[in-house]
Amino acid sequence: MALSMSGHPVFEPIRTTYGRPDVWRHPTPTARKATAPDASVRSQATSIRRREFQAEHRTRRVALLERMIADFERTAADLDREILIEQQRANIHDPAHFAYPTYAKAAILRRDNLKRSADELRAQLSKAKEALIEVGEALDENAQRPFASCATL
Repeated sequence: MALSMSGHPVFEPIRTTYGRPDVWRHPTPTARKATAPDASVRSQATSIRRREFQAEHRTRRVALLERMIADFERTAADLDREILIEQQRANIHDPAHFAYPTYAKAAILRRDNLKRSADELRAQLSKAKEALIEVGEALDENAQRPFASCATL
């Protein structure tokens, strides 16, 4: 350890020696290359895992869409009750009346928007269920003939 001009200790940088360039060697790979049966088994297994992941993802998506639809319908039903309560409180049931409650008008718009959104989600749900069925059929097909590509080897 050296001292600076003010007498404080100064640490010297660490010097690393790597050896001579003629002894530098590249690491040799220890794994052997995949043979044809190994590669086809791995690709088959990868394909199955990918389809299983897709099935899980689509199952979660279907469940999410179903929960969202149920939530929208429940909220729309709550808004229907609030609209009726507001109409009875004001004793005005015609939305075109000049004294119709503003809250009831806003609740009607929100309820209609929720119903429209639920209908759109139902369309997405039917497409998601179809996609889930397709992935499930592909998984069943692979489960019936696992590693069929290796049977010919």
